[in-house]
Amino acid sequence: MPALRLPLEIKIQEPSPSMDDAGGDILPSLGRVRLGDLAAVEGLASDSYKICVSTLMQSLAQYSAAIIQLPPADAALLRSGLDSARLFFHQRVYDSVGDVVHSDDAREWKTSGYYADPQMWLEMYDYRPGVTVREHGGAMELSPSGLPDIFSMLGKVCRDILDAVSFSLNLRSCVFTEILDNMPLRSQEVSSSVLSACCHSRPSFEEAQQHGIASPDDSQLLMFSEQEQQIDKTLLTLVKSDRSGLYIKDLHGRWILVDGDLGPHDIVVYPGLALYQETSGYVNPAVHKTEAWWFRDGSCWSWC
Repeated sequence: MPALRLPLEIKIQEPSPSMDDAGGDILPSLGRVRLGDLAAVEGLASDSYKICVSTLMQSLAQYSAAIIQLPPADAALLRSGLDSARLFFHQRVYDSVGDVVHSDDAREWKTSGYYADPQMWLEMYDYRPGVTVREHGGAMELSPSGLPDIFSMLGKVCRDILDAVSFSLNLRSCVFTEILDNMPLRSQEVSSSVLSACCHSRPSFEEAQQHGIASPDDSQLLMFSEQEQQIDKTLLTLVKSDRSGLYIKDLHGRWILVDGDLGPHDIVVYPGLALYQETSGYVNPAVHKTEAWWFRDGSCWSWC
């Protein structure tokens, strides 16, 4: 669903515990924690907060991912965003000249707005505060609805998770503050975070049809990204999709489907390379890949 991308430089005190000490027992499955229990408050940490942080960190250590349960209002906002993104992509007319991203371009070639990667059967719309998106003719580009509210909500979720990470590693609670965006952004500032709505293998996506993909009735057709082992250059990634297909390698190198059992209030979080660097290697980055069924689409990503 979205993506919150942050700078990579920060100086922190040396953490004392390691990820191996993040929790006592081995978790039988992906750890699931309530966002309400993960929110830090003034004073001494409660037992429920300590248990929640322990579960989160142990899940990140074993599975390189965890499940966060959002409050009903936040979950409803996310559901509305998915529905709006699906409608946006279904109505979008693909421009093979202006919308395409070339394989030799960096992902940052276009920091906001719509673009497509025909080779990956992937369309995306990036929302980045501080950037005004215009189409080729100079008109304002239409976007899925609700992105500013979703961006704000997921940004707070990311900050709560980062606070939990710093608590687990005995770091100061403000340790990540200097690499996060100002809140709110100052005049003329562009956010270092980005919220992305993604659509995999839309049936009417012209480039997919040109590649000779089977008809929508072929329910067995699936594909994996050519970049099968990806590591995000981010602190955290939050994912919410309307169809499962996100695989992450666990501690033993096995591919685990991490979004196959998500409830309506659940999102997946996994760490990126920036968090690995900023914690001196105590939080390993997730290695992931995406399975795409060509007749289904609609997903939301959030990188932090």
